[in-house]
Amino acid sequence: RRLTMPKGTIKKVGDLIYDKEYPEEGRALIVEVGDRRKRNPYRVLMNQGLHRLQKTYVEDVCEEII
Repeated sequence: RRLTMPKGTIKKVGDLIYDKEYPEEGRALIVEVGDRRKRNPYRVLMNQGLHRLQKTYVEDVCEEII
């Protein structure tokens, strides 16, 4: 089930997210949330490994799966 969150919603460790514009690209698990004052605070685990993602992308473009 997809949970539609308001734009700019802060995500937390353990959230499973996907890009709502490209849902076929897969899912990502948030494994770390660093200093949110920085540009890339989110560290996520994807099929391709661990990646850092931009705050605006995760909070504005991605949605949480519950």
